[in-house]
Amino acid sequence: MTELVQVVLNGLIIGSEYVLVAIGFTLIFGVMGVMNVAQADFYALGAFVMIWMCVNAGLGVVAGAILGSLSGLLFGVLYYFLVLSRLGEKDFFAAFIGSVGVSYFIENLLTSIVGSQGEAVPPLLPSTFHSWGGLLISDPQILLLAATLAISVGLLLVLKRTPFGRDIRAVSESRFLAAATGVNCRLVIIGSVAIASVIATIGGVLVSATTLTITPFSGGDVVLEMFVVAIVAGMGSVGGATIVGFGLGVIESMTVAYIGSSWEEVAGLLVLVVVLILRPQGLFGRQVRIG
Repeated sequence: MTELVQVVLNGLIIGSEYVLVAIGFTLIFGVMGVMNVAQADFYALGAFVMIWMCVNAGLGVVAGAILGSLSGLLFGVLYYFLVLSRLGEKDFFAAFIGSVGVSYFIENLLTSIVGSQGEAVPPLLPSTFHSWGGLLISDPQILLLAATLAISVGLLLVLKRTPFGRDIRAVSESRFLAAATGVNCRLVIIGSVAIASVIATIGGVLVSATTLTITPFSGGDVVLEMFVVAIVAGMGSVGGATIVGFGLGVIESMTVAYIGSSWEEVAGLLVLVVVLILRPQGLFGRQVRIG
């Protein structure tokens, strides 16, 4: 029994990475209807900014982590004005291809700077393991899991309980009607992209500080899981992406433990296929999306 609980706990830690990438992805889709592939690469950018601040700028690890996390604000705003504002308003397919291009650009830029092998990441916390009833978990893993839960719940509260969150939901339903009622749709979209990008860079900082390594392709490595989580949950459902992200991590962890590592990604794809057959709009999605 202890072994099973440990496998589930490991899955929740793995799922934290998927949640932090997928909730920003689905938030942007909700307000713009754009599948932003580059979202996963902001995850890697946050970690590299942290490393640069610590190694080259001589800042402490905490300061570097904070600046690495907040770098998503700059990346998100630049990405909106340079790409999304030009393509996202015109054509869904053009915006999707544009995001793929940005993804490749980021990965190749980072590769030209640091090489394909990546960099060692300074730890935020000592990798001390605690044993509770036979279960093992380290301080960085506790921080990652707690931060993921806090960010997910915080974003849901913002969406449900604040005026800005109400405006986001209004734009998601119908941009035309939202604008007719006085909502500044452009500001809402910029804010949503910035929030999504910050969540991604926070994820990159926390996950890399747990694994102690990051490569230019670390973002690309989770793109498949990001799509699986968002589609299974229902595109635009932040709460659903949180639940499915943790669930996918548990499924993959159990697959590796009891079937074999070669089936890890297959398990997620099988879940995706089954959900699309039984409920094409996703577990938490709507049958028809307005706007």
